[in-house]
Amino acid sequence: MLSKQSKIFLEHLKKECKKNGVKLTMSNSTSVDANGVKICGYFDPVERELAIAINQPEANWISTAVHESCHMDQWKENTTIWKACQFNNFDASEMLDMWLAKRVELTSKQRRAYIRSTMELELDCEIRTVAKIRKFDLRVDEEEYTKGAIAYIWSYKVVENTRRWWTIVPYKVKEIVSRMPNKFPTNLSTVNKKYLDLIKKYSF
Repeated sequence: MLSKQSKIFLEHLKKECKKNGVKLTMSNSTSVDANGVKICGYFDPVERELAIAINQPEANWISTAVHESCHMDQWKENTTIWKACQFNNFDASEMLDMWLAKRVELTSKQRRAYIRSTMELELDCEIRTVAKIRKFDLRVDEEEYTKGAIAYIWSYKVVENTRRWWTIVPYKVKEIVSRMPNKFPTNLSTVNKKYLDLIKKYSF
């Protein structure tokens, strides 16, 4: 049975989706498909859909729902970071998907720009997510969530170097999460190599 806090948040999310013309899809599965990649949830601003896989522990899928709701917040607010992910009418994540699928080739400068803008977008989203978890007093371990979020953000550097998505999403791997710092980075320019090696070893 859902906790009272989660029910309150979901009612809020439903109202926000309706207000912004976004379809909320709660799939009774362990993952949803996003361009051929199995993930726990996504927000699609083009199709205007927020999808979440809910066949998993409540703390897992409710934190995913909060995260994707924060992407929706970035979109509806048209934040500077959100706008920075648009390159010549293409979204940075779309370009990365096409590059990873080998449908397009990118220069090293382009790859760095797409990866950097995506990491900055995700960092902003994760900071918003933790704030919203606190606001709704959700039953999510904030420290563990933060560590998993950091692993997720930094994994994009491994994606850049390997030209492939992870086999297991980093925040689901305890060997990675347990060794991550518990505070969000203030500088994304440099990442400790030991963290990237750890992510690559267990997640790719």
